Amino acid sequence: MGYDKPTFEHIRRFQYVLDDPELGLSDEWVDGKYDGESFLRAICQAIGLDMARADHRINQIKKDLEEDRKAFKPYIWVETCSACCKQPIDTLAMYQYQLYIDFVRSFWRSCIDWQLGHAQNRVIKHVKETGGSLGDWGHIKQYWFFYKEDSAYVLALNGEVIDKREGGFALDQPNREYFSGRV
Repeated sequence: MGYDKPTFEHIRRFQYVLDDPELGLSDEWVDGKYDGESFLRAICQAIGLDMARADHRINQIKKDLEEDRKAFKPYIWVETCSACCKQPIDTLAMYQYQLYIDFVRSFWRSCIDWQLGHAQNRVIKHVKETGGSLGDWGHIKQYWFFYKEDSAYVLALNGEVIDKREGGFALDQPNREYFSGRV
């Protein structure tokens, strides 16, 4: 592949590309000689693959990755009964990640029924893991599974669907103020 002396790092990268479903194209791994795509092409050439077929597959993976990048990524937002306005903003900012539960990159490609079922299971697991409380954020009131930019299922702590909201909707007062940047 053109390396003077292959190193352990080159071998590790080679193994990573072979094990990765996107063949290393989703990462920004550069080693001074190859970026992700040129490394993959060098592997294809080194093992004698038909480059027309390899190019087709590489282009398909790149197209899928671009779709993933542009797509709305469903997530769960944890609504709490917090007195968050009483906490310093730097404390809240440091723990804001606790209010979001995300999914794997390709999750959005699944049908909404499967997504909803998976979100309900994640809610049940989250409640068990947290005991229904998020420290400074307070007790968990409910969960919002956003499956589109402006559409969400509201889920109870047991995972049951409480409501389905589409279009603009209001969050509870303390959290709405925090997330609109007025705190």
